[in-house]
Amino acid sequence: MISQYAVVVEKAFTKYSVSKAVVYCNTVNMIKDLAQALNCWAFYYDVEKKIWILQWFCIERQMMVATSVFSMKIDIADIQLIIHIGWLHTLLNYVQESGCAE
Repeated sequence: MISQYAVVVEKAFTKYSVSKAVVYCNTVNMIKDLAQALNCWAFYYDVEKKIWILQWFCIERQMMVATSVFSMKIDIADIQLIIHIGWLHTLLNYVQESGCAE
C-alpha cells in the first residue's frame, strides 16, 4: 500500500511542478514508511532534529511527510501542494493541514 501512495504522491509532485509539498498521514508508522519510500523527511511529534528538518524544508524546497503537528504553529509561506493520505480525524485537522498551502 505504501508503494502505491508513494507513486501517487510523486506523480502529483511532478505533474504540478511545485517547489514544496506536505503529505499528511494519520499514523507515525505510515509517516515513517512513506517518507522512506519517497526519500524525504518525516515530521511528527517526537522526531529528533525538528528545527534542522524545518530549516532544510524552508531552504531546499522539497517534500515532507507529516502529521497534523506540522500544521500547528508553523508558518512556511510557499507550500504549494497538500496531500492527505487516509481519513482525517476531524474537520479541524483538515482546516489546519490545508491552511498551510498558498
